[in-house]
Amino acid sequence: VEALPDGVAFGGAADACFDEEGVLWVAYAPDPDQAAHWRIADILSCEMRSLTLNSRLFGNLERCFRPLPGGHLLWYPAAFDPASEDSVRALVPEKRRWAVSPEEADRLACASLLAGRNLLMPYASEPTLVWLRERGLMPEVVPMPEM
Repeated sequence: VEALPDGVAFGGAADACFDEEGVLWVAYAPDPDQAAHWRIADILSCEMRSLTLNSRLFGNLERCFRPLPGGHLLWYPAAFDPASEDSVRALVPEKRRWAVSPEEADRLACASLLAGRNLLMPYASEPTLVWLRERGLMPEVVPMPEM
């Protein structure tokens, strides 16, 4: 167990995820404490991408960002501040990114569980499901109306 230095805060697992290349993507809501991002990357000895979310509505990375196999990405660009949105666009080629709709983001499409090529999703539109299937994934929508 590693402790962060006094005064350095990290929200938890919902604020970070690894892609299949082992890059750690980390985000905070407005006014981030990015010192935690660098410290966590040091502790885990990994490459890290620090992002800033522009809304407390999408205050956790898992609500708006889901790395997928093959270097693909499911995301909601409007959840990020302009610099972070630009960074993602520069790092992930357009053909590997799929922007979910506002309705999908509100209904947690990015907060999906991945097991191999199986993707359990609380919600997804038909175009999103088609895009995922075309990339060899097997999405399954498991509605969670209480969310």
